[in-house]
This record gives sequence, C-alpha cells and structure tokens, in this order.
Amino acid sequence: MAETTNEPVEELNDDELALDALADETIELSEDYGVFRQQDGLVAWTLQNFYREDGKIRSARELKADPPVLRIEDGTGESVDFTLTKEFTRTMIEMFDTVNLGIHGIKKNRSKWTSLKDAITGSILENPLKVTLVTVLVLFLFVFMIVK
Repeated sequence: MAETTNEPVEELNDDELALDALADETIELSEDYGVFRQQDGLVAWTLQNFYREDGKIRSARELKADPPVLRIEDGTGESVDFTLTKEFTRTMIEMFDTVNLGIHGIKKNRSKWTSLKDAITGSILENPLKVTLVTVLVLFLFVFMIVK
C-alpha cells in the first residue's frame, strides 16, 4: 500500500505543462552543430558544407552551386538530411520565427493582439532593429523638444 503525505502537491496548468514538454537542455553548441537533451532523448544537428576550412562562410555562388546540408539526428542514430536551398531556408526561417513567437505566447497575427504588452513584445521579437531605431528617433525628438 502506498504511503500518503500531507505535503501540498503543485498542480500545473495546461500552459505550464506544455512548456515543460518543450523544455530541453543544451549539451553542446557551436556555429555548425548542436546537441540537446530533450524529454524523449538526445537530438543533434550539424551544418555541413557551409563553412570553408578556414572557418569563413562560402560565397553565395558556391552555396548556390553546392548548397549546405542540415543533418538532424536522434539519440538512436537515425538521421535526416535537408538540403538548404534559398527557398527552403526562407520558408524554414518563417516557420521557426512563428514557432518562436508561439513559444513566447505571442500570436503572429497582429490583429489578434489582446494587449499593448503583446504588441510591444511581438514587435521587439519580430523586428528588433526597427524597434530600436524608432525608439532612438522618438527619444531624440523628445530631447530636442525639451531643449528647445
């Protein structure tokens, strides 16, 4: 028979459970590979044929003629290779951007923002350079108006 204790049990809501399921740990990371421990085991990725032997990125012409390859491998040794062509890479960037926003609780459809906080956070994550430039411009104008 199992023993019972009087210690409080912390209950997780659906959002916390979903974030727990996505939790992972970085084991090793560099520019051309990464190894992560996830809930269901290890996963690794390697970027092949992107860098020259001297560590510099190959030219656009070289990459177009002989595209880099992304290999994703699980802990059992099973792997899949993706040829990183221009169009495939662009669409994957869009998908990863959307997933990143979703993980942070932000919907990509701006018309669905429910608060100013979501709008600001979404803008910063999607366009950090534009937000920085606009902020500097607004501060400059504000200071200019005060000094004058």
